[in-house]
Amino acid sequence: MEWLIKGVRWACDIDKSDSRRPVDADVICIPGGCEKYHPELRNVLYKALAKGKLVVCGAGGEERERSYNLQYPARLGNTIQKYVKNVLGRYK
Repeated sequence: MEWLIKGVRWACDIDKSDSRRPVDADVICIPGGCEKYHPELRNVLYKALAKGKLVVCGAGGEERERSYNLQYPARLGNTIQKYVKNVLGRYK
């Protein structure tokens, strides 16, 4: 989880006004998730949202046909959650 927290923190701190970093991260995509709550991840995601970043997260529930439980960080709210089905209509 530490690598994810560091990555989100890095994307949060990117600023176009910094000449060493000529790009800006407007969207942060987190394709995976986990079932355990991490307060440090929540803090860094709320920091990203406060800076106007759009956060897209995987909703989770892989290999469960009728899973309604969102995984973290999608479960924290204020994010766009994605859930995928294959061509047969089965959850991926």
